[in-house]
Amino acid sequence: MRGSIGTFPLQIDDSTVCNNSTINLIPINGVFAIKEAFLMQSKQMSIEGNITFLKKLGFGSEVKAVEDYYGHAPEKI
Repeated sequence: MRGSIGTFPLQIDDSTVCNNSTINLIPINGVFAIKEAFLMQSKQMSIEGNITFLKKLGFGSEVKAVEDYYGHAPEKI
């Protein structure tokens, strides 16, 4: 699974060969892709991971993301 004989194992960024994201997926093997998918899923299954993802998308808060998705602010309970 290392994929390297150097000091550091190969990372997902090592597969970048051009600006086309579809072409960059070609060098990734199945085992590496499954490992990355499980890591991504575990990050997104946590509340902190979801809030971090929303902030990367440019939302200031989760309330703003819900408001943009549904077209109105969430109701207070």
